[in-house]
Amino acid sequence: MKYGPTILDIRKAKKISLKNLLQDQMTPSSYSRFVDKKTETSVNNFVALLENLNVTFDEYLYINNG
Repeated sequence: MKYGPTILDIRKAKKISLKNLLQDQMTPSSYSRFVDKKTETSVNNFVALLENLNVTFDEYLYINNG
């Protein structure tokens, strides 16, 4: 699944800075590995990313599934 790349797409579409998205929840390098599909992230980090993007899980699934 492409969870990370979808987060990146949403962030770019909403023009949210990396600093505002991460808010000390994850490191930029961890985020980069996540969006590059090199690693997964914890549920806590994923939920925090959605909250910081102001996107519900249902909205995320809709975007992720096209």
